Amino acid sequence: MAITEVDVGTFQIVYDAGNTVYSTVQQGWNMVSLPVTMSDRSKTVVFPTSVSNAFAYTPGGYANRDTLDYGLGYWLKFPSSQALSLAGDFIALDTIDVAQGWNIIGSISVSVPTGSIVQIPGGIVTSQYFDYTGGTYTSASSIDPMRAYWVKVSQNGKLVLTGSAARIQKSNPVHQK
Repeated sequence: MAITEVDVGTFQIVYDAGNTVYSTVQQGWNMVSLPVTMSDRSKTVVFPTSVSNAFAYTPGGYANRDTLDYGLGYWLKFPSSQALSLAGDFIALDTIDVAQGWNIIGSISVSVPTGSIVQIPGGIVTSQYFDYTGGTYTSASSIDPMRAYWVKVSQNGKLVLTGSAARIQKSNPVHQK
C-alpha cells in the first residue's frame, strides 16, 4: 500500500479482526470476567466449558451468579487448560463500583495498564492488583481482557478502566493535517 495524497500528514492503520476477545484458562479454578457486551450473559452461554457455578465476591462473602455482570470478576472452574473466545460488542470504557476492602474486578475488551486506572476518589487503592493463574497469585501490571483481579480499597468508590483509542471502523479512515 502506498499513500500518495499530499494532504495526509499522519495516518493510522487499524486492523479489525472482528469483535472477538481471546484468552486462556488453566485446569482448575480461574478468575474470569465478561469483556464484551452480549445479549445472553448467562454463565452457561458465556463460559459453556466451565464445570462449576460462577462465584462473585461480595462484602458478605461469595455468591453464586447465573448471570454475569460487566466489570465484576468471577471464580470459575474448568476441566482442562484451554483457549477461550468471546464474541460481542467491544467495551472500551467501564466504571466499576468497589466496596471498602477486597474486591474482584473484571476487565474491558483491551488491556489497561494498572497505573492508568482512575480512582474515584483518588488514592483509594491500597494494594497491588493481583492475578490468579495456576494456583498462584501474582502482581499484575495490566488488567487483561477476560481476566479478573483482586484489589483492596480503603473506602467505597469507583475504578475507571479506559482502553486506548476507541476502535475505528475500516470505513472511517483517519486524516489529519
